[in-house]
Amino acid sequence: MSFANEHWFNRPETRIRATGYKSDINPERRYTDVVTSDRGIEMAMITNGGIVDPQLRQLALGTVLVRFGSSVFIPQVAAGEWWLEFEQYKIVERHADSAGISVPMAMRRLCCVPLDWGAMTTVVQARVIRPLLAYEGPGAPATGQKGADYLDGRLAGQLGLKQLFIPGLSDPDLRRDSLWVTDHGFLPHELSRMGYVPKNMPHPA
Repeated sequence: MSFANEHWFNRPETRIRATGYKSDINPERRYTDVVTSDRGIEMAMITNGGIVDPQLRQLALGTVLVRFGSSVFIPQVAAGEWWLEFEQYKIVERHADSAGISVPMAMRRLCCVPLDWGAMTTVVQARVIRPLLAYEGPGAPATGQKGADYLDGRLAGQLGLKQLFIPGLSDPDLRRDSLWVTDHGFLPHELSRMGYVPKNMPHPA
């Protein structure tokens, strides 16, 4: 089977990026460092965000995906690499309902997205129209600037929520050939921070 993003997935840095290390997305916020020994030998990587122990996932034709973003330009939101499968997204909705918070806030909590990494005011639903390769796993601990807004990811593990890192979607040709955006919606900015629960996204036909 061929995959639309196989070239991107096989790059040596892809799995490292999935763990939150040396992310080129907003590097001023998603900072990282390397711990070295007295002799300058690299001992460990300090990551911020990403997913824990990324595992290969093949996304078949028809797989429904959901993603939040901050742009009103839908292709720009769809160009992001972090997604949830629809059934995983429903875990976020159920948590929002039970906790009495907004869906974007539940997404932040479960996917470890600090407030200063951007608003979650646009939601996009898409269907895979050409198989894709992804890394899958629970959200890794993340912190905002200057150590604010620390999210440890434990709740996602307890609820069994896994997110996807799909490399290559920033390429407009690859995105056009592999994803069909089927629905989208816009949410007030305050829902990205407060406790109102918006209407649930309907199950895809």
